[in-house]
Amino acid sequence: MFRSKLMIPALSAVCLLASQAVVPSMALAASPIRAIVAATPFAGAKMVHLSLANSLATAIDLKVGETAVTLAAGETVKLSAPAGSKITVVNAVPTHEAGSLLAQVAPSMSGATIRVN
Repeated sequence: MFRSKLMIPALSAVCLLASQAVVPSMALAASPIRAIVAATPFAGAKMVHLSLANSLATAIDLKVGETAVTLAAGETVKLSAPAGSKITVVNAVPTHEAGSLLAQVAPSMSGATIRVN
């Protein structure tokens, strides 16, 4: 009788601690659903359609979110990007340093042209 009174609380404590250790490890496990959500950037974000125009005399490399875009001198490119993504300069040009932020895409920019001077 005395042994069973000690065994039940001890077993309950072990089960409680074991369940706490198992749950976080399951949350970190890779799952197909998690992969699908991770593959869509800014899940649920509105896609914004805009144009990038290069007014410089040289080509410029840009990064729109995670996508690399190269604009030749005088070229205009139409693209779609999720709202909230950043447009940054990859290589230095006379008017912009490498890594500088040109713009952050907002839903209000739909149909706009961003001109790189």
